[in-house]
Amino acid sequence: DSQLQELKDSVVISVGDTVETQLKSYSEEQVIKLQAQLITSKDSQLQEFKDSVVTSVGNTVETQLKSYSEAVQDSRNNGGVLDQKVLKSVVKNVVAEEDRSRNLVIFGLAEEPEEKVDQRVSEVLEAVGEKPKFEACRIGVKGKQKTPRPVKV
Repeated sequence: DSQLQELKDSVVISVGDTVETQLKSYSEEQVIKLQAQLITSKDSQLQEFKDSVVTSVGNTVETQLKSYSEAVQDSRNNGGVLDQKVLKSVVKNVVAEEDRSRNLVIFGLAEEPEEKVDQRVSEVLEAVGEKPKFEACRIGVKGKQKTPRPVKV
């Protein structure tokens, strides 16, 4: 009778080990499949973002070139003399757009009295693995707001 019980226990343990091994194998396969799906999804999102950036930059460049082209065309219509005011305006717009395109605005950076904004921003950028040369300042009027003012970098 005890031998029969030992045999039953042995069979139960053996079957349990087999089921556990199969579950682990199935679980690992599922994890691998899910990881592959996640990678595919992230690749798709990255490609969409890249396409969006390329389109946006292309549109901006095209708009600015049109502005310059229009100024040149207007000058030709006015006897070939380029109006300095128009040229200055176009160049100023292009330079301003280029300057703004390099700005980074950080929201939620706690504001402290007597703070050194450059040093705080440098710490944030180093935390994300960047070490660019920059100038930083707070945007807006210093007051008693509940939220800190944004930082323009």
